[in-house]
Amino acid sequence: MLKKPSSHLTPARQLSEFDDIATCLVVDPFLGFTTHKMCTRFRHNKGKFSDLKQILDKLVQDGDISKAYRALIAASMWSRSYFARKSKSQADSFKEHMFKYLKVIDRHSGIAFAPSDRYSQDPENRGAKVIATKSWRQHEKIHNLFGVIAELTKEEELNFLVPGVNDFSVMFSTRKGCSQLWLGPAAYINHDCRPNCKFVPTGRSTACVQLLVDICEGEEITCFYGKNFFGDNNIFCECETCERNGSGAFSKPKIEKSPCHSDAGSRKSYKLRETAFRIGKREILQFKSSTNHNGNDTNHHDNPDTDDESEEIQEYFKSKRKKLIASENGGPLQLSLQT
Repeated sequence: MLKKPSSHLTPARQLSEFDDIATCLVVDPFLGFTTHKMCTRFRHNKGKFSDLKQILDKLVQDGDISKAYRALIAASMWSRSYFARKSKSQADSFKEHMFKYLKVIDRHSGIAFAPSDRYSQDPENRGAKVIATKSWRQHEKIHNLFGVIAELTKEEELNFLVPGVNDFSVMFSTRKGCSQLWLGPAAYINHDCRPNCKFVPTGRSTACVQLLVDICEGEEITCFYGKNFFGDNNIFCECETCERNGSGAFSKPKIEKSPCHSDAGSRKSYKLRETAFRIGKREILQFKSSTNHNGNDTNHHDNPDTDDESEEIQEYFKSKRKKLIASENGGPLQLSLQT
């Protein structure tokens, strides 16, 4: 059951209240489970999931956002008392915030919410992410993937935020010297140390995302939160890039060698800069290694740079939906692989 609202709220409190209700009516029934909420005493009526999901499915079919909004509000028993406590401007602001989420559900948005089990801090490892439902080109802006900012007072930062519970979407503004809430559909974008998007402002307190590279249908949309967001140098980061590179939360303890066992060659080491093309090469080598160990034909070239690839590798690329894209600035080719 929703907490009874107050008509006298600070911008941060009001945004939190609007966002909790909007995600309760849109994101949670769409995914089938309750996502993070700002209010620590928030109670969700899970019995309404099926009714709300039917309304959202209808939205996907007909694309009528206004009709879906009215149906969602009508299906909520608390709505009459809720809006009775709100001014017209507050009611309009709530509707505007709800529309941001409903625009993501629209089948023409090019994006969608999806479940994610990557992060250990999510309850029962059930979190959310944003994925592309169509191909997007580099430098394009996803205008329907909005984020809204509200400044937190010192008192709110101390009394409202609970570490590890509702501080999941708080950032610090070095220009203003204060903490800010970051909510809305874009708050569901997860971090990656090698992101494919970045946040760009669209107004005084809003922002959307812009593509840094081309992405394909089904790929997760990611942004970079900061180099120390998950501890010093992101030592606790659980992103896909850290998992692939064995860094962050996936790093192994270093074994120190005694001076007598060290050699001159180990004092200096060099590593190629990671690119999507090299990521693809590693996948090819892993595939070749597995086929060789399984007794398959080993007369293929072992150099991933040659054009004469085996039929097995071609099938491998086909199953992984290979796509080679030449970067617009004349740089190296980028390889995007879909699992």
